[in-house]
Order: sequence, then structure tokens, then C-alpha cells
Amino acid sequence: MVKPWLLLLPGLLLLGSGCHKIPKKDSSTHFSYFSLPAPEKSGEKAIESIYLDQAERAPSEHHVLLLNIGEAALLARIHLIRSATESIDIQTFIWKEDEVTQVIFQEIEQAAQRGVHVRILVDALNPISGNTRLAEMAVTHPSLEIAVFRPLSEYTQPLTLNKLESLILKMRRLNRRMHNKLLLIDDKVGVVGGRNYENNYFDRSSTMIFKDTDVLVTGPSVVEMNYMFEAYWEHEDSVYLTQFKDVQARLPLPPDTKLIHSPPQEIKEIQQLVKHADAYDLKTSHRYLKFMNVQHAEFYWDPPEKFHWGQKNRSDLFLEAMKEAVYSAEDRVLFQTPYLIYQRGSYKNLKRLRKKNPDLNVWVSSNSLAAADHEVVYGVSYKNRKQLYKKMELEIFEFSPYPKDLLSMVPSYPEFVKVPVAEIQKALVHPLFLSMFAHGPKLTLHSKIFVVDDQIAQIGSHNFDPRSSKLNTECGLLVYDQDFARILRDQILNDMTHGNSWVVGKRNESENLISHMSGFMGGISNLLPLFDIWPYPYTSNFVLKPGYEPLPSSRHPDFHQHYEDVGQFPMVHDVFGIIKARLMKAFGGWTRPFM
Repeated sequence: MVKPWLLLLPGLLLLGSGCHKIPKKDSSTHFSYFSLPAPEKSGEKAIESIYLDQAERAPSEHHVLLLNIGEAALLARIHLIRSATESIDIQTFIWKEDEVTQVIFQEIEQAAQRGVHVRILVDALNPISGNTRLAEMAVTHPSLEIAVFRPLSEYTQPLTLNKLESLILKMRRLNRRMHNKLLLIDDKVGVVGGRNYENNYFDRSSTMIFKDTDVLVTGPSVVEMNYMFEAYWEHEDSVYLTQFKDVQARLPLPPDTKLIHSPPQEIKEIQQLVKHADAYDLKTSHRYLKFMNVQHAEFYWDPPEKFHWGQKNRSDLFLEAMKEAVYSAEDRVLFQTPYLIYQRGSYKNLKRLRKKNPDLNVWVSSNSLAAADHEVVYGVSYKNRKQLYKKMELEIFEFSPYPKDLLSMVPSYPEFVKVPVAEIQKALVHPLFLSMFAHGPKLTLHSKIFVVDDQIAQIGSHNFDPRSSKLNTECGLLVYDQDFARILRDQILNDMTHGNSWVVGKRNESENLISHMSGFMGGISNLLPLFDIWPYPYTSNFVLKPGYEPLPSSRHPDFHQHYEDVGQFPMVHDVFGIIKARLMKAFGGWTRPFM
């Protein structure tokens, strides 16, 4: 029987929603918190940078710098912030107050003090920090403006009643987020890709490190990056921190405000890490960085209007650009995504493409359950593994949380976890030992990249899943250059190799009436959005047997001779993680459009 007070809940929420309006952008309110006249400039000068110089020397040419190492990505960001003379624009899905972001914010503050106009736009879904810290950040300097996009309340950290209100009455707004990532310097140099602002994305977490990819770019496409940022910054849903009631309650800050920061030693370690950021050309201090000319590049983005039903202007340009690139494939497409979710539309399009090119290969690098950062999302992918493998004919490689090439993927790993290189190398021979005894943080894929026929490469924020296609706004850079595409190709292929990933293949079962009946029952069960409980999966994960050579396909007739079945969830020791994934497979199929 329904409890009587539950019947009153919708009314209470409606009443509460009248008291907690969603604020709209108000510049006058924001700037009223700053004293006049503005403080004098610090007198410090920006550093010289080959990237800004190249942008000025050859504005019609595209140059790119691949950032596929977290340490290098942090170094490049600090370098660019220090080189800015006019403006710094940052757009991101997550900005979490921790050691890395404190160091970056200190650099941004110094840029503002020397006269650089700084704007930071963060999606409102993930709180940046506590209210007191937000108040300090909000009024750090008149030249430093911070806003959050698409808030759900007048409070940066809504109360429980407000959260319930959002879940019931604001679900559409809650579910549609700004997922774009951009760093723009002086409207001349941009950085786009998958990285947010948090320790995990820059090889500085003790539990999980995101193996991510972004790219620094100069040239005509940067103009389009500026258009994107301005469209979001000027939007009414970009609300200044100073407009929120819980931040206003802490303003003005007392002169003797003492804020709790991370331990000084941890900050000093990161500052030591980026001590070479002043170099004119970062390749002189970091061997992983190569600045190169490319033939052509195009930047595409979803506008804020993507959130509005029936919008017909440019909301589909980004998705159409990616489709056009992929549909030009004649030989092979390589994808890397953290979340491999089946989409009926993608299947139909791929089917048409294979009709034109029957021998087309589509290989996908994604997370295993052991490497995944969201077990429930993996569970949805796991539910649809048969469709992905059999129906779409994908070659799937599931990434290991402790890959054999860990030390080249995260060069700072030994320093950060304070474990000798020799010990890590020894443990990697037996990954089970490393994961069980937690010598260091696991790696999880976060890159959103693809390569078409070794000719076209894409790096961006789009996860190639239903959420990115329909719900979130995204952006990305398409690079049309064979040399760059091959570099990205080699990165993906290396992540797929034996020891770095497991190969997904069909389970080795005898072809008989029982196996056919099992497959039939599994197919029926899989169609159900609820109660998909058939226990016999179609696929499993495989590892290359000692002494055998890798095969070009998991569908090769000798596959089971060369590869050994290691089960559905290799290297997973968290029973609750397996339970979450299995429960999501059984009862969460209906959530696929939201993943």
C-alpha cells in the first residue's frame, strides 16, 4: 500500500521548485562583487612559445601536437597558460578541486594578474568544490571569470529536496549536459580532446589513471573553436559563480580567510613535474611531444541549441562530419572509446557501408570490466556484446587495467606510486599479482578517437555512444593527414596488442542442437529490456597462448588453437563490480539510450 505522505511529494516538489528557480546569466550581479578600480598588473611577462609563434607566422596552416601522455598534457597546458598575453578560455565537463587543478588555478591567477582575460566554463552537474572555496575562486581577480553551465538550482550544491526535485521535475535538464572540452589561448592555439581537469587525467591519482588523448592545434580551425566558446559563454545558461545563493552567503570573504588546501608537498611535486614548462619548444624537455604540420583539419561542435527539440540550424553538423569520415572507409576503421554501447542506427549505417565494401574491418578498443570506471555502463555494453560482435561484426579488444606497456603509457608511474621500476616490470609479467596487491592505480581508457584508412583521424569528446549522440553536447577535431593518422593508428593498435588487451571472441562450443538452442534462448533473452537472465554468453575474453602467433581476426578458423579463454571478466577481484555488471545486464537494458 502506498504511504499517504508519498502522495504529497509531487505537490511539495512543485511548491519547492517555485522557491528554487534556475538562474540565468547576469553580468551586473557578477561584477558588483569586485572593487574598483581594478588592481594594477603584476608586471610579469608571458613566456615565449613556439606554438603561438607558429600560429602567428602561418595562420593559414595547421600544426598539431599529440598529447597522449597525462604528464605531457599537463606540461603543455601550463606552458600555454604561461604564454598567454590576451586571453585564456577553458570549457570542460569536470573541474574537481584537487592538487592538479590547484596548480593550474595558481597559474591562471598569475595570468590574470599580468592582464590576461580568463574565462572558465564548467558543466554544473559535477560540483567544483565546497562553497567557501568557490567563493574565493569566484572573486580571485576581476580578469578571471568563472561560470557553470546549465545549473539545476540557485545553489551550487542543492539540498536533498532540490535533488529530488531535479530527478522528478527536471529530468530532461538534468540529463542533457555540456561535455565539450577546450583550452583556447589568445584565440590562436587550442587544445581539444577527452581530458577533464582532475588528478586522474594527468597521471596523478593513487587509485585510477585515465589513459586519454587530446591534441594541441594551430591554424584556421582555431577560429571555429572561438566561435564555440563564445556561443556557450554568452548563453543564458552560463551562470557566474557569484550568482548562486550559497556562494553569495560567503561574500565578501573575511580578510583573514584561511582555506584548506592540499598538503604543500603534493603541490610541490606537481610544480616540480612542470618545471620545464617555460621551454620555448616543449620537445626539448619531453621526448613524447612532436609538433608537426598537417595537410588539413576541421573543428566541429554541437551548439547549446542541441538541447532544444526541433532545432534545425547546426545541431547535427558534428555528427554528420564524423559519419562522413567513417563512411569514406574502404579498408579499416579503428575506434577507441571508454564505453562501447550498441546503437541500432550505427548498425544500419555500418551494414550499408559493408554492402559497398564487403571486406571492411572495424576494430574497437574499449575497457574491460577490470579497467572500467563505471561498472553499470559496462553492464549495458556486456548485455549487447552478441549484437556488437556477431551482428555488427566488430573486432573488440578489452583493455587491461595493468597493461604490459604500462611504463610507456604512464612514464611517471614509478615516481608517483614510489615503486621501483624493476619491481613494476616484474609484477607486469604476472598482472594478477600487481592487481591483487594494489601496487599502483589501474589504467582505464578515456580516449575518444578513431582512424579511417590511415588517412583521417579524429580526436574529441564524443564517446560514440547514444548519450554523446543525442543528449550531451560534444566537440572534436578531424585531421586529414596520413602521417598524423598513422601515429594515432599505431597508438590504438598498440593498446590492442597481447598483454595490453584481451581479445573478444566466440566461445568455443560444439555446433550441435543444444548450442543452437542455447543461442536461440540467449537471443530471445537479450531482446528483453528487463529479465535478460540467460546465463550462457555468446562471447568470452581470450589471451594469446604461449608460443603462438597473433591472428588477424577472432573469426579465423584457427582462433581457438591460438587463444585461450580467460572468462567474461578477467582480472576482476571485486565481486560487487561483477554483481553490478550482471544486474545491469539483467535489468538495465532499458537504460541504453541514456548511456
